[in-house]
Amino acid sequence: AEDSAIPPHEDTNAVVLAVQAGPPPDAGTYRHIAVDGDTSDWTGVPVLATAANAAAAVSFATVCAANDNDFLYLRFTLYSAAAPFSDYNTHVFIDTDANAATGYRPTGASVGSELVIESGSGYDERNGTFASTQTAGLDWALAPNTAGTNFELQISRLARYADHTLVFTNPAIRFVLQDNRGSVLAPQGILYTFASG
Repeated sequence: AEDSAIPPHEDTNAVVLAVQAGPPPDAGTYRHIAVDGDTSDWTGVPVLATAANAAAAVSFATVCAANDNDFLYLRFTLYSAAAPFSDYNTHVFIDTDANAATGYRPTGASVGSELVIESGSGYDERNGTFASTQTAGLDWALAPNTAGTNFELQISRLARYADHTLVFTNPAIRFVLQDNRGSVLAPQGILYTFASG
């Protein structure tokens, strides 16, 4: 920098700034996961939330998330062996617009869910009603399909509501794992920003 004097007075202070390129700090993890019960492909994917032991039939402990261009993947652990999603009690609530003022408000949570998954099927909640019309193309997979403590699942990013609009249209979502028998991970919703491949 210099002033307009003749001769100009030049500022001799110097500050060198450096930056290391990389993903934004809130970006998700881009990873292709084989939902087969072998969780070795989750190595290095951070735990996004931990819950206290609810001492319930299904008691969530931790959850991780990743995505590729086709799927959202969740890996979650339980405090004791159970068979989540085997009946109507266990849910994934997804706030697809990350806006708590829209969608259905699940019991014990502070998100506005536009999509709920129950027993492997997805349902539209955009109108504020629990499990309204069924979605198509969810491509749900859960492993293992038996009782255990360590699970992984996939949800298609190309799922559509009954009116044919895409479910996932925003770069970020919030999701909650919930079981009607007393376990919620995490009530405020876990913010997840889809990573680019």
